[in-house]
This record gives sequence, C-alpha cells and structure tokens, in this order.
Amino acid sequence: KLMIKEPILPSSANLFIFIMAPVITFMLSLVAWAVIPFDYGMVLSDLNVGILYLFAISSLGVYGIITAGWSSNSKYAFLG
Repeated sequence: KLMIKEPILPSSANLFIFIMAPVITFMLSLVAWAVIPFDYGMVLSDLNVGILYLFAISSLGVYGIITAGWSSNSKYAFLG
C-alpha cells in the first residue's frame, strides 16, 4: 500500500537507478534464502560452501542502499 500510495522521488535523482536500488536489495535477500534448509533434506540449493555463500550475498545487500543514496544526488547521501 505504501508503494502505490504516494511515490516520493527526488527531483534531481537518476530515476532508473533510484527505483532499481530497492529491487536489488530485495532480490539479494531472496537469493540468500537458497542455502537455508527448511527441513531435513529440504533445501533449494545444497552447496558445500553454503555459509560462505550466505556471507557473500548478505554483504552485497549494502550496495542497494548505497546506490539509492548515490542516485538521489544528495550531498549528504553517504554521511549516515
């Protein structure tokens, strides 16, 4: 409901990157669920390096937040 109610877009923002940044963050959080087992023997992807994969994907989620700040052309985007 919040997404369709009133979109707030900065006037000087790069619109494509500003809209794609939350999509990137959301997709990376969904991809991280691939190695988490749901039940005994019930996992989407059985990797030998599952914990390394989980750490790598969870660390990439920060890039969506940084990209959103960068695309808004705010001089205070990286100060938080």
